[in-house]
Amino acid sequence: MKKIFFEFLFLLLFFLNFSVFLFLFFVFLGCSEKKSTHKDTFLEKYTLQKIDEKVFDLDSVTSPLKGRISFFYDKKTSNSYVLLLNMFNNKLLWYDYTSRKLIYITDFMKEGKDGIGKLSAFSGFFIKSPDSIFVHNYNTATLYLCSKMGKVINTYKLINDKVTKYPYSTEFFATGLYRDTLIFNNWGAETFYSNSTNHTNDLLLLLSLPNKSLSYTLSYPSPYTKNIWGAQLHFMYTSFNPKTNDMLSSFPIDDSISIWNAPTKKVKRVYGGASFINTVKPLATASYLKDIPDIEIELKNQLTQHTYGSIYADPYTGFSYRFVNQALTETEYQQRDPQRRLSTKLSIIIFDDHFQKVGEIKDLDFSYRSDKVFITNEGLHILKDDNTEDKMIFHVFKLLKL
Repeated sequence: MKKIFFEFLFLLLFFLNFSVFLFLFFVFLGCSEKKSTHKDTFLEKYTLQKIDEKVFDLDSVTSPLKGRISFFYDKKTSNSYVLLLNMFNNKLLWYDYTSRKLIYITDFMKEGKDGIGKLSAFSGFFIKSPDSIFVHNYNTATLYLCSKMGKVINTYKLINDKVTKYPYSTEFFATGLYRDTLIFNNWGAETFYSNSTNHTNDLLLLLSLPNKSLSYTLSYPSPYTKNIWGAQLHFMYTSFNPKTNDMLSSFPIDDSISIWNAPTKKVKRVYGGASFINTVKPLATASYLKDIPDIEIELKNQLTQHTYGSIYADPYTGFSYRFVNQALTETEYQQRDPQRRLSTKLSIIIFDDHFQKVGEIKDLDFSYRSDKVFITNEGLHILKDDNTEDKMIFHVFKLLKL
């Protein structure tokens, strides 16, 4: 009888201990699954409130979707400009930000002693002052220092024998300036369609203006060492903060942000994920792909899942904004406009000046363009693409503390 009693007692204790184990296990598992939610315990919380609309008239041959847009504040004159570079005719349009009137056009020659060649989709410009405009011709990997009159003052080659990748200069592949060094987005890898743990430190190109030398830094984060991601998910979006001299980098599959500091040349990574993204699905899980897949296969893999997009540093507040491309449904993917085939609904993650997540805006509609954004002391300006061909319309969003 005693034997039966002790056996029963042993089984009871075993069951209780096992139940406790299961309870603790699932509590731990639940905490692991909610890791990103745990990150969203805000000490302070902000949102973005639409406060204004800025409208700029366009001519018949200029489109903001196929041009390069930038905001420039001239400290000497206290004038503010919105600049639009037309890639097809090499004209730089100067709009007065306050009046929104077109006040000047710089006509860059394609040929001759002041020729900069024919610009393309990945070309762009960086303005240091009205008479120091760096125009980047992606086709030739050449940078031209030009005056406001369009005169070429100096030229710089942006490739060498060691690194032959062509750098980019767009709103979301932004260029930065630290002292006499220009910092370019140089994204790209030889491992788009193979699995490799070796990524070279060449995602940022540093051009020394005095001696025209090139150097490189920054590599892809660890999530890229597994699986095959293809070209579309290898994008690196950048934004430079001139107040802190930080180059921010956002990668489509990575919930962290890379911050490269120009004075120290050191990089740190901070959590910057969206509450609704758990994982991003790779293009393939094989060690390599024998054949490069059709672009539509890559686009569908990219657009039908949530991915991280462009990032913008706000030098006026110290805050930063990371855009998230929300997944298209199968129907939305099939019915998307061929001329706007990369458009998705957007979310925006807000970070304070310590890169702490302080807000998340969801479900901005398809007409907002995360690739056409600039920031002034008035707020975040996002292009509203509503098929209007003769106007460039920006909605202005201001930070609002909740």
